[in-house]
Amino acid sequence: MYKNMSYSDMCLAAEAGESEAAFALWIKLGACRLPDERNKTIFQKEMESLLDIRATSISGLAISVENRRKLVDLRKRRYEFCATVTEQDIKNGGRWLYRAAIGGYLPAQIAVLMYRGTDPNAQTDELSIQLQMMNAVETAAFNGNRSALWCMSAVYGQGLLVGEDAVKMYAFQASFLELAEGVDKNLNTPLFITKLRDDLANQATLLNKDQFQKAEIMKREILSAYRRNAPS
Repeated sequence: MYKNMSYSDMCLAAEAGESEAAFALWIKLGACRLPDERNKTIFQKEMESLLDIRATSISGLAISVENRRKLVDLRKRRYEFCATVTEQDIKNGGRWLYRAAIGGYLPAQIAVLMYRGTDPNAQTDELSIQLQMMNAVETAAFNGNRSALWCMSAVYGQGLLVGEDAVKMYAFQASFLELAEGVDKNLNTPLFITKLRDDLANQATLLNKDQFQKAEIMKREILSAYRRNAPS
């Protein structure tokens, strides 16, 4: 919806309260941070893109002509967008993430938690906002949202914003794993899942009997909530 919108139009949509537009704006401005994105002409970059894509292969198979075209088109749109923004726009991009998160857009709320501290322009008074986001994301996790489950397993595993909680970390990660394996039939990351399964088995050895039982009860509740909320 927002991929072909100009910077000014996206700003207007975000200012009008469209949280998804604000989140998309943060992502697009973030892409403009890449080295030399705004120092070459669109034509030069398009030619570089063609050469890069032709040299790329997946599992030994050349990328199809159609996929090359899509990737070139994606890069071209990004270069055109970045050419219309200033360094200050890029520097202040983080405010759009927070606007989207405060507006209740879950992907933005997750991004606030996962990327907190990575924005050099973040203000110290944003801690209270981050804690609000954590509550919203945790609610989504307890309802079986897979992105939220992954996020909250990191929050409690690394002690972000709150103290480490081995029981919640295990419950959220185990729920994510079971949903990824049992629900998403189109999963294309078996190596990632295998590693996650091994990590989870190691985490289980660190829990005592009572902790493990609590984590398993929490996992069952999460999976039950997912099934209740899943479209029929």
